Amino acid sequence: MAFLIQTTNGTKGPFSPEQLQAFVDAGKLRNDHKVRTAVGNRVITVGDAIAGTQAAPATNADMFGGGPVFKEEPAPPAQQAAPARAVTSDEPSPLSKAAAADEEAHPFAPPSAKVETRTQRRGQRGRGRARFPYRSAKGRAMAATITLGASGLATLIGIFTTLSQRSLFSDGYPSESAVEANDQQLMMVTVLQIVVWLVALICYLMWVNRVNKNADALSNGSLEIKSGWAVGWYFVPIANLWKPFTSMKEIFLGSGYSAVPPIVGIWWTVWVIQSLVARAVDRMYRNVDDIPSLMAANGLDLVNMPLFLVALGCMVAMVRQLTATQDENAQIAGL
Repeated sequence: MAFLIQTTNGTKGPFSPEQLQAFVDAGKLRNDHKVRTAVGNRVITVGDAIAGTQAAPATNADMFGGGPVFKEEPAPPAQQAAPARAVTSDEPSPLSKAAAADEEAHPFAPPSAKVETRTQRRGQRGRGRARFPYRSAKGRAMAATITLGASGLATLIGIFTTLSQRSLFSDGYPSESAVEANDQQLMMVTVLQIVVWLVALICYLMWVNRVNKNADALSNGSLEIKSGWAVGWYFVPIANLWKPFTSMKEIFLGSGYSAVPPIVGIWWTVWVIQSLVARAVDRMYRNVDDIPSLMAANGLDLVNMPLFLVALGCMVAMVRQLTATQDENAQIAGL
């Protein structure tokens, strides 16, 4: 015959008389405790159940009105069994160990149905461990600094060229030869600015990729935005209005900074404003059909280019400051 036991955690069982005897021997039950038959719903004491005595029909007062039969207590640590063996080929993970400990604390509970899958195990393997070893970003920082400086120089040339064009058209319509010469000059300067900026952007993003990996190594793999997306977010529409800034803050904090330096906020504020102004300038230049519209486009461009210079200066400052800090902290950490 099988018997059910009411505990503080609900009804457990069914159990055989031999199992009840084992619980009594272990001190988990007493002979005067009541149990209920699995078939017939009859109440009987543990001693009678073990002895095989017939039970009387159960009543609510017998089984449920008087509270639980006994209060379960977890076994002392020294008596706890080893954690259940995981179904995977690896050692038991913390999740499976916790499940085994829970089963030890409730000896009458059925085996847990929770089994950690291989997918869950794989999802935890990348946490708390750097994916890449630390490598100084000095070389990439130097390349980024030089090319960003070159882009700034090309921007200064662009400012002077734009001022020259405004001066040319300020007194009315110039000669055709003067207009052609000015157009050729503007075309050459524009191409120079675009080419130098593309090279600088590539060098800067290579530096971002490296310092992201270094910050991940310095912080034991705690970065949420990894190196691929630290670069990729610059090219995702809408998201590129805040994601690169979020990534850069995370890089600084992961590199050992207790707070994000103000230069990062200044850089991103100027960067976003300049990007919006640059788009407006481009639309205005495309719609130029007379001298007043040209002067208006020139005027806004003379706001856009200084903003771009400020953003470049902030980028150079970040590159130099973050690279030096990472190398210093890596030396302290022995990386």
